[in-house]
Amino acid sequence: MGNPLFEQQTAADLEVEMLQDLLATREELERQLEQEHDLRERVRLRERLEDLHRALGEKKSELVEDPLVDEWEAEILAGRTPNFQAGRR
Repeated sequence: MGNPLFEQQTAADLEVEMLQDLLATREELERQLEQEHDLRERVRLRERLEDLHRALGEKKSELVEDPLVDEWEAEILAGRTPNFQAGRR
């Protein structure tokens, strides 16, 4: 037999609890991202954050950065020096 408190919860109660957990995780990932300086770790945190936003049914993270900067970061992660002049207007 299971826990009576758990068994008394409705599907709506469980969904609210899950959403609260996801929102708390989002806040923690955003805090970590703000404090992280390592580029590889920032990319990993942004990927986790994007996955979480999808789980919450959100189309895009508010933290999606400029595509040009994302391209530069990808170049750096690949061990290449990006052309910082490319794409400038």
